[in-house]
Amino acid sequence: MKLSEEQKVGIEIASTGRSFVVVAGAGCGKSTLLRLIAERSPTKHFVYIVFNRKNRDEAKEKMPANVTVTTANSMAYHQTVPSQCRDKVQPDLSHHYIINATDPRLYKDVPYEEAVATGILAKTIINNFLRSTENKVSTVHLPESMKKSKARKVERAIEMARRYWSRASRFECDITHDVYMKLWFLARQEIACDAILYDEAQDASPIMISAIGRQECQKIIVGDPYQQLYAFLGAQDALEKMGIEEKVTLSQSFRYGTRIADLANKLIESAYGVTTNLKGWEEHGTVISENAGASGPETVIARTNGELVRMALDNRSDDFSLLIRSQEIKSIARSIYAINNGLEPDHPSLIGVESMKELMLLARSNESSGLMGWVSSYMKHGYGSMMELAEKCVDTYHGQSKTLYISGHRSKGLEFDNVELARDFPQPKSAEGKPNNRFNEDEVNLQYVAITRAIKHLNLGGNEFLSRLAGITWEDNQQQELFA
Repeated sequence: MKLSEEQKVGIEIASTGRSFVVVAGAGCGKSTLLRLIAERSPTKHFVYIVFNRKNRDEAKEKMPANVTVTTANSMAYHQTVPSQCRDKVQPDLSHHYIINATDPRLYKDVPYEEAVATGILAKTIINNFLRSTENKVSTVHLPESMKKSKARKVERAIEMARRYWSRASRFECDITHDVYMKLWFLARQEIACDAILYDEAQDASPIMISAIGRQECQKIIVGDPYQQLYAFLGAQDALEKMGIEEKVTLSQSFRYGTRIADLANKLIESAYGVTTNLKGWEEHGTVISENAGASGPETVIARTNGELVRMALDNRSDDFSLLIRSQEIKSIARSIYAINNGLEPDHPSLIGVESMKELMLLARSNESSGLMGWVSSYMKHGYGSMMELAEKCVDTYHGQSKTLYISGHRSKGLEFDNVELARDFPQPKSAEGKPNNRFNEDEVNLQYVAITRAIKHLNLGGNEFLSRLAGITWEDNQQQELFA
């Protein structure tokens, strides 16, 4: 195996026992580096903390025996949640559950819509507290827009959040994964090992930054600041927040060619004003275009699950797969159908929602959840079509269909021969609505992730901003030139 000079530097520093940061560009061999670091220190015990279960399962197959691979949630869950309480852990809790668990008189004391708004606010306060390093719920956990508000719902929502934490910390009610992560953090648990490998560190919670930072072992913190996708959930960049000065940069791609590397560099420079130096792999002559032009299976990457569902439902061919959990589509579809017909929904985040009006209020209050996209797909295509679509869902994809539909978030860490961008990626605009090079950092990062998934062919799907950066010119809406 031929290593880049950058990887060799990382291996050398790791052998000294010093802690350091690895700033790894997309497709630049970070997984290989971490595996080699562990292989070359067989007497050391490493704990490798990865982002999710899929990453964990893949890493377990590749890492040597001296590496314990885990997720942060799995580590905290087994150290914190008593076996008799594990049935209380839920993926999400609705605002109605929070109300009934903390302040059931709320519905009688105030008008229904105000009660719903108070419950939604209490849930937001709870989530902000659980993801923070503070040990008490306070006004600092209010949304920024509410911190100066004198509305009566604010004080009541804070008290509801305090009551929930009091009960949840004793496992007296249902809890989310964030609850046991908070308990694990407050217990100041030690991570028993000689060295920690912490991956996807650009999307670290404040809890994990603090918990790993206080460990006394060697720490190797790995990530890419331009692949941060979860800032809207309070994620922070541990590459900077950890305070480790020694850094190694991985900039040589082993996935895509010069064309995509140049486009990625231009995207980051245009949006952030920062010069990056991603280098494409010369053996990969990746093509960038504005048409299909690809041979073999194609992967369509969309910004949201709602757009994926829309595109899949509009696909007249039956030869496609959708990389979304089928149970998620079924549960959402069943619940919206139930709400629309005066029945009880069963999706965890929608339990207790009684009307479409309330559902729309909930969707608008939490735009980052993607709920609005699901509601729109349901209203356009109907219950039956969404349930049929669930049968096309897959957990993994190995080219078993002509087209794969996947979200940008889900595509992270994956690579595909042929990639097409969906049309729901936003174009940058100024406050006056005029095109320019400024837009939300989360949106920049998601487009960066999407374009760096391609190995052979990238279809920009009508994205004018990226086309302009790639040097593609147009006349009468027809492609005239490829970035070649």
